Amino acid sequence: MLQKTLSLTLVMLLFTAVLGYAQLKNPKIEKVSADRISWFKNKFEDVDWITDGFESKVELDQRQTNEIRARLQKTHGNPTKTIKTLINRDDFIPAMAIQFEYWFMVNDSIPFMVLDLDGPFSLGLVYVGANEYSELMPELKQALSDEVMKLERSKLANYQDYYYSIDREKWYKVTYKNGSYSTEELSHRPIAVSG
Repeated sequence: MLQKTLSLTLVMLLFTAVLGYAQLKNPKIEKVSADRISWFKNKFEDVDWITDGFESKVELDQRQTNEIRARLQKTHGNPTKTIKTLINRDDFIPAMAIQFEYWFMVNDSIPFMVLDLDGPFSLGLVYVGANEYSELMPELKQALSDEVMKLERSKLANYQDYYYSIDREKWYKVTYKNGSYSTEELSHRPIAVSG
C-alpha cells in the first residue's frame, strides 16, 4: 500500500511538472500596472528572486535597450516603474537609478521582471524570476522576445524616460518619437517629474 501511495505521489508530481511546462506553449504575459505594485509585492513577498535560468540568448538580447523600450511600450504600455517613480522620493539616491522596469504575471501565476539598469547605452535587459519556476525561465525569456520582436519597426511606440548614468555621473532624457531615438544629456537632475 505504501509503495502504491509513493508511486501515485510520484506520478502526480511528474504530471504537475509536465503541466508546468505545457503552460508556456502559449503563455499569457500580462504586465503588472503601477497601481498593482503593492499587490504584487505582497503576493510574492516570500519569493526567492533569481537571475539564473535566463542565460540562453534570444533575439531581444542583441537589441539596443532604447529599441526594446519602444517595443515593450507598444506591446505592454507604460512600464511598471521608471526612474520617474523614484526621483521625487526623499530617500532617492542615484544608485537606485533604473530607466524602466516591467513586472509581469505569466498565466496568472508566474511572476517575472525585466529591468533596464544601463539605460540607453547597452544591449538587452536584466531578467529576474521566481526560483521555484527556474526551469521555465528560458521559455519565459523566449516568449517575451518572440512577442516584442514580431512588431515591425514602423509600429513601435513613442516614449520618454529619464536615466541617470552612475558611471558618467550624468542625467539623460531618453526618447523615441516618430521613428527616431534620442539620448539628450541634461545639465541637472530633472525636477518635479510627473507620472
